[in-house]
Amino acid sequence: MSSLQSDISETLVELVFAALDHGIGSVRAAGGPMTPFVMSVIGEERSLHRFVGEGVTGAKAFVATLPAEVSLYALAADAYVTLGDRQYDAIVVEAAERSQDFGHLFAQRYIPASETRPFQPIGNPVYMGKTTQLFGLSSE
Repeated sequence: MSSLQSDISETLVELVFAALDHGIGSVRAAGGPMTPFVMSVIGEERSLHRFVGEGVTGAKAFVATLPAEVSLYALAADAYVTLGDRQYDAIVVEAAERSQDFGHLFAQRYIPASETRPFQPIGNPVYMGKTTQLFGLSSE
């Protein structure tokens, strides 16, 4: 995690973990897929916007139009991730700081609830690497 420490602020890490916790809590409570959402930060204030029916595409378009006062965002979605040769259900968070040229991807794997077993997170969140920062990107 040492290479990550120089690329990501403590404030963004806190936002990522808040988004992962909220996402895991949503899937646990609903017993099924989570509606994508964006957490954004202006100063010390966090906002949460859900994207029912618009999905991840709507969430990404929303981030691209956030005002300049928004310094951080975390976009969370219920998805699949592949680690090694195995595919997992996961909450995936794409997050960035306006001051950076790139964003970061994180995932928290989980086992969905079924009739025979309760919902269960798997291990700790995983850093998946850098990604495109969405602030100001057009959807064209």
